[in-house]
Amino acid sequence: VMFFYILSFIITAVELFSQIFRHQVSDKLVLPAIYASLLVIGLAMAFTFYFIELNSPGSFTHIHQGDLAIGDLVYYSFMTQLTVGFGDIVPVTSMARSITIIFNVFAHFYEIVIVSIIVSKYLRSKDQ
Repeated sequence: VMFFYILSFIITAVELFSQIFRHQVSDKLVLPAIYASLLVIGLAMAFTFYFIELNSPGSFTHIHQGDLAIGDLVYYSFMTQLTVGFGDIVPVTSMARSITIIFNVFAHFYEIVIVSIIVSKYLRSKDQ
């Protein structure tokens, strides 16, 4: 079941990204799509972290056990994505650390690509 949640979040992020990429001009509809896709990525990673924690308890420090862990891991996901990193929740297993690194690289690459697409489309629309 958890796999299908993660898969649906990833599919939604890809679809939002493709719509942003196909959009002709950067206007008021693009910005909500960007925010929505970043939220989807953050939630997909939170569920991924939760799946890791369920399969290997103790993968993250200072989180609640059981169902309450999802709230802590949503918080951890977005703090990691935003590069705030307070250090209150830390991945301690190699799997948790590896997935966190992959998530950071993917999230930052995604943000860079999205911003560059918007700026280039805005500049092209201004030149016309």
